[in-house]
Amino acid sequence: MRVTTGMMIDGVLADLRSTWSRLSRYERELSSGKRLLRPSDDPVGVVRSLSLRSELNRINRYLANADDASNWLEITDAALGQAGDVIQRVRELAVSTLGTVPRSTLQAVHAEVSRLLEQLVAIGNTQYADRYIFAGQQTLTPPFTLTGNPTSPVSYNGDARPIWREVGSGITVQVNRPGDGALQRAMVTTATFVHALDTAISTGGTVPPGVLDDLDGALDAILQERAQVGADAHRIEATRSRLQDSVYEVTSLLSETEDADMAEVIVRLTSTEAAYRAALEAGARIIQPSLLDFLR
Repeated sequence: MRVTTGMMIDGVLADLRSTWSRLSRYERELSSGKRLLRPSDDPVGVVRSLSLRSELNRINRYLANADDASNWLEITDAALGQAGDVIQRVRELAVSTLGTVPRSTLQAVHAEVSRLLEQLVAIGNTQYADRYIFAGQQTLTPPFTLTGNPTSPVSYNGDARPIWREVGSGITVQVNRPGDGALQRAMVTTATFVHALDTAISTGGTVPPGVLDDLDGALDAILQERAQVGADAHRIEATRSRLQDSVYEVTSLLSETEDADMAEVIVRLTSTEAAYRAALEAGARIIQPSLLDFLR
């Protein structure tokens, strides 16, 4: 078969295009640090990369839920701690009113306990991210209001429904504590003490000793609630630690799948560049000048 000049030129150009394509690819890998630039580069690797990215997104969603749950429980624990301090102070004041005490003392205690009751209501209306944490699922409604009615001194406007956060596959944690339990009991007990002080001041009588038992019961209920919140917070922290480990592991696998071996890419780029230059020189030698080049 006769080899024409055109055939030689086409062959040289095809070789140059192939070498240039490889050179361009290695340059993109070197500049981006990634070896998977197109699905055709490694179809199996691309499928693995997509799977790992999906897993990483799923873990990050769980981690975001765990962070939100941890913050919610932390604020809940702090609020319950403040409520416990208030009830402890109310109990100290109640002890000072037992027996026969001057009316002025009862009036002073009445004024302070009334302020402490308002403080309890403010604690019960604590918010996190513009949501009332003790309102059950009625998070946009302030859960507690003072009615001024001795028989029903505190109104609870929330519900008893829990709020859950999914922090893992099949793992859910309750993040809220509806206020119709320990907190409402603390407020009602404090309001009952205020009413007892009113009666003692107006009639010249004494505060019934049963107030102490009621306050002790309210304090115990708050402590039990805090213990449950602490247990949930510990569980969340352990889950967060595992999720962070999983993020590191999946990220490492993703890096192994997608990232280019820089040393190997540099070697291939250098050798391909040398091959390209050699192809140019070979093409210049093979394609000799024609007669037209001497007729200028």
